[in-house]
Amino acid sequence: MSQATLFGVVRDGSSQLPIEFAEVFTEGGKFQTTSDSLGNFSLDLTENEGFLVKFYRLGYQAVEYKVPAMAKGTRRYLTVILQPQSSDLDITITASRIEDAGVVRESVSEFKILPTASGNFEAVLPSIALGVNSGSGESSVLNTT
Repeated sequence: MSQATLFGVVRDGSSQLPIEFAEVFTEGGKFQTTSDSLGNFSLDLTENEGFLVKFYRLGYQAVEYKVPAMAKGTRRYLTVILQPQSSDLDITITASRIEDAGVVRESVSEFKILPTASGNFEAVLPSIALGVNSGSGESSVLNTT
């Protein structure tokens, strides 16, 4: 497939700072990419074909650009400005611990005292006697002390 490239940067309309993880895609989703930590993106397109390219990031108003057909090997630079989207939602936090559908969310400092995924079982191994199966149906004891 022959290609032409649309590349550029996605910026916040208020602060002019780059927007990371902005979705960049053609209508219908045939071509897509995501902006990097500096707001840069690069989208390879089919040559000699025009596209409607959309730019979207949660918390911003989506933008569409009509990109005319480009010849093979053509590179077109585009600076995209996304305007922050206002929200009419009022959020009130009334507790520091949230329980929802059996899931408990705790602050990060409380995770430090939780056991590892194995329950810290490895730390106990040297101090206990384990039954070891030799495969012959007999059981022997492995004493680690």
